[in-house]
Amino acid sequence: MREIFSFLQIRLLAAFAALALIAGTILRIALFASFSEDFNWRFFAFLRALILGAINDIFSLSYLLIIPAIFILYFNDYFYVKTRGKIYLSIVVFLFVFFVFFTAAAEFLFWGGFHSRFNYIAVDYIFNRSAENGGLFNNYRIAAYVSAIAAIGVGFLIVKTSVFSQSIRRVLWTARLRLALFWIHVAIAVLIFFVYSPILSGDRFFQALERNGIYELLSAKRSGRIDYRSFYPKIPREQAFKIAINEAKDGTAAFLSEANRDFRKTISVKGDEKTFNAIVIIAKNLNASAIGENTPYINKLLEESFEFSNIRSTGEGRAIEAIALSIPPIAGEPIARRLKNGETNSWARMFEARNYARLFIYGGYGFFDHIDRFVSLSGYESIDRDRFAPENINFEVKQKLADEDLFNEAIMRADRIHAQNKPFHQLLLTSSNDFPYRFPSGRLNDANFSREGALRYFDYAIGRYIEKAKTKSWFNNTIFVVVGDPDLEDKNAMRRDSFKIVSFFYAPKLISAGKSDILCSAIDIAPTLFGLLGWSYESRFFGRDIFAMSKEEGRAWIATKTFLGFIAANGDFIVLRPMKAANTANESVRRAVATYQTAFDLFDEGRL
Repeated sequence: MREIFSFLQIRLLAAFAALALIAGTILRIALFASFSEDFNWRFFAFLRALILGAINDIFSLSYLLIIPAIFILYFNDYFYVKTRGKIYLSIVVFLFVFFVFFTAAAEFLFWGGFHSRFNYIAVDYIFNRSAENGGLFNNYRIAAYVSAIAAIGVGFLIVKTSVFSQSIRRVLWTARLRLALFWIHVAIAVLIFFVYSPILSGDRFFQALERNGIYELLSAKRSGRIDYRSFYPKIPREQAFKIAINEAKDGTAAFLSEANRDFRKTISVKGDEKTFNAIVIIAKNLNASAIGENTPYINKLLEESFEFSNIRSTGEGRAIEAIALSIPPIAGEPIARRLKNGETNSWARMFEARNYARLFIYGGYGFFDHIDRFVSLSGYESIDRDRFAPENINFEVKQKLADEDLFNEAIMRADRIHAQNKPFHQLLLTSSNDFPYRFPSGRLNDANFSREGALRYFDYAIGRYIEKAKTKSWFNNTIFVVVGDPDLEDKNAMRRDSFKIVSFFYAPKLISAGKSDILCSAIDIAPTLFGLLGWSYESRFFGRDIFAMSKEEGRAWIATKTFLGFIAANGDFIVLRPMKAANTANESVRRAVATYQTAFDLFDEGRL
């Protein structure tokens, strides 16, 4: 053991590990001392929390030390006795000390606002700072904290000189051995992160102390989950369920078991069902404000379509779940992009029951976006760029194909299915009208690679697609549904008009042109389309058939990743924020809370 610690690199990593463990213990004591009124004081329970917390910290060291290990193991001992080596080592020590104590201070501040260790809300604060969600950290004297932490770092540099001034052994590790040790370290860290679960006591009051903040931050980013019940306003569960049911009722819906918290409802429609093809296009960044001089073809389509002029998206990146699942947004990462989204009662199941071919077609890599798993569990056959025909792959940027390629693949697939005399449903996700706004050259001579240029290119691509579709024998028997997926410049700004999107049904031989200005939501797309098809079905949809809604019944749910909004037909605009009280005596507030609370409960319990 003594021989091993004769190497400077090992002594450094051991010192870093000891520093992180000490800082973790100090943080737990500080959290308990500052907010002990939240806990039932019991000495042995507190001691157990410190011990279990230290164990969790030890396991977290595997990935916490990866970055310093890169810099420390790269050089041998001879390098560190030179002046430049000493300067280099001082920088590494200072940055690690600063990181450990800055993270501890940030956790202390976060705990003060949310009484929680790092979670997805912290992820959102770190990666999506805005004027609205940055208030927590802006209210503290960050400069004073940073200065104090920097002083601690300088102090460790002074201590470092005496601790690591021992003589250098002649027997040195080879570069190959140091590299092998590093990759072994990385392999162990990855294994621990994905396999290890924090050791926690049964006492929920002390579990927060026992957790490791870095692990919680990384796992929260990975899972994308926020526990609604821990951070948002609530009302009694039975009351919430009844209000949510009332929000989802319309003239043709009957809930099977209102008392048993079962959200299944049956839609009964008289008459013959129609078997039209359904192609749904989720158009990235097609906000209502985008329509104008840059969209001449879409302008023409709107004149020939039935438009929903007052429809709201449920949030950026949430269009797939809103359409396919017909549920309001769940706090946290969009469901389709979570690692764990589970099997859901998607509208694809209704198409499946009627022997429709169901394809999700996307010009990106579904595996990396986690979309592939979601659509597969939802009942679709996933066609991402890996499965595109070679002749349909002509332009790629940021690992995503141009919308022309997407639409060419969609038409080719539609032709194949139609040749089998089988109805089909396609869900298309566009990507060209998104950053970095690149598209094939030579299409629009005066369009530059900008937001406006990309919008013009999407208009060109969808126009080319519709005109090509018109030449197909399946066109007259197909309903095209276009739904925008908004681009929010401020990712946490809750402004009602920011979520206003373009949405219309285009089927000139099947649907008369018109317009509805009823306040509605993207979650209403599925029930509205099924209403047009005259289908009777069972679902767990929160959405309603827009054609069966009165103007007074209009409402919409909008959300960022941490803010949950509700717009009522009477003009009320409610925003639910983490750890902020809400006046649940207000009817609109109760409607918002009940719907979000019920949607979270059903999704979290796997009952959607």
